Amino acid sequence: MDKRLELLKWLLDATGGKVNGKFLITLVVVGLVVLAGFIAFRLIVVEMILSLRDSH
Repeated sequence: MDKRLELLKWLLDATGGKVNGKFLITLVVVGLVVLAGFIAFRLIVVEMILSLRDSH
């Protein structure tokens, strides 16, 4: 958790404390892609578990 805060502080210092719109949009898009990947992974794992249970 501390590494994330240090990274955020570094990014804010590098931009002079200003966060431009492109950076925010990029951050939101990356977050959504990561979230979608996590949800897809969970659905695939649940599907695999259910198919293994049904085969027995």
